[in-house]
Parts: sequence; structure tokens; C-alpha cells
Amino acid sequence: MRFRTAKLALLGVLVAMGLSPVALSAQQRETKQASAASKKKADDKAAKPDKEAAGKSAAAKTGSDAQAKDRISVTPEREAAVMTFVKRNHAELSELLAHLKANQPKEYDRAIRELYRASERLTQIQDRDKTQYDLELRLWKTQSRIQLLTARIQMGESEDLRRELRELLSELVDNRAALLKHDREKAANRLAKIDEDLQRLENDREKIIQRQLQSLTGAGKAKKSDKPNETSRTAKGSTKSSDSSSSAKVAE
Repeated sequence: MRFRTAKLALLGVLVAMGLSPVALSAQQRETKQASAASKKKADDKAAKPDKEAAGKSAAAKTGSDAQAKDRISVTPEREAAVMTFVKRNHAELSELLAHLKANQPKEYDRAIRELYRASERLTQIQDRDKTQYDLELRLWKTQSRIQLLTARIQMGESEDLRRELRELLSELVDNRAALLKHDREKAANRLAKIDEDLQRLENDREKIIQRQLQSLTGAGKAKKSDKPNETSRTAKGSTKSSDSSSSAKVAE
């Protein structure tokens, strides 16, 4: 009975994290195919010049380093943040994560990374749009509950579980519809603002042109007025010369 419970818990987490038995089988097949392909590539490399093999090896290393850089590392801080998020929004999932941590550490790390991404995405939405955040969080909760309930049904179907799953699916559809309505409202508000700006631009077209024309030409005149007039300089110079000559004659 303990083994069945543990298996159920593990299966629930795998499904919740997108790692259902079907997905895992597909991953295993892909791993085998990738291993076969890698072996074939290795054999092909052995027949090619060392320089080409070294170049490909460097490229492969660069790609591997890039993937490692993009992967979120599981730190104690992130793990604690994820557990707080899960306990607050889906307490049952936190119990299953604890089981996964004890039995499947690698899959536990993967689950923590996925949940951390989800919680960070929701936090960013919360900063921009509180209503959307509430709708997105409600949607996430429903999806998580559906995944865990689906795992239980796979282990042993019953009419009660099917009825509960149907209710959750109905809730999921309602949540998605509410989110789409919110998106439509935001789009409608943005379109109304665009129409308002366009109407103002068309109605005040000549005023806008005249205002910009005055602004541009007025700035040019101001710059010209700051410079001394060359004719005035010449006239002033001539006056000074004439005054000097007159003074000289009086002195004689």
C-alpha cells in the first residue's frame, strides 16, 4: 500500500510538471535516438581531418555552454520561493514535491525550475496588471489541480474522480474565457485611445502644422537676431572715423 501511494504521488508530480509516463517514454526514445545519432557522428568524425573534428567539437561545446547559461540554477533562495508559492496556491503539490525531492532529485530540480519560471512570470504580470494576475493565477491553480487529478484517474478511475475532473475542466474553460475577455477589454481601450488621437490629429491638422512652422522658423529668426548686423558695424565704424577727423581739425 505504501508503494502504491508513493507511486501515485510520484506520478502526480510527474504529470503536474509535464512529465507524465507517456512524456517520459517519449523522452527515453528521444534519448536513445540522440545517443545513436551521437555515436554515428562520432564515427564520422573519426574519419575526417582532426581540424574539422576540433572545430565541430568547439561548436558543440559553445552550444552546450549556452544551454547551461540559459538554464536556471536551483538555489536555496529560489527553492524557498517556489515552496512558498506552491504552499500558498496549491498545498497538495508541495507534499508531492517533497516526495519527489527524496526519490528523484534530478526531476525535483527540473520541477523547481519550471515552477520558478511560472511564479516569476506571474510576479511580472502582477506588477503590470493586477486583474490579469488574478486571472492568470486562478488559471494556473485549476490547471495544476487537473494535472494531479488526471494522475489519480490513471492509477484508478472512479465516477467521483471523473465528476470532479469534469467540474475542473468547466472551471478551466471559464477561467480562459475570463482572461480572454480581459484581453479584449484592454485591446478595446487601446483602440479607443488610438481613435481619439487620430481624430484630434485630423481635426487640428492645420493648427498643428502652423504651430510647428512657427516654432521652427521662430527659432531660426532668434538665432539670426543674436548676430550683429554687418551694415550697422560699418556705419558705426564710419561715424567713429568721421568724429576722429573732426577732432583732429579742431586741434590744428
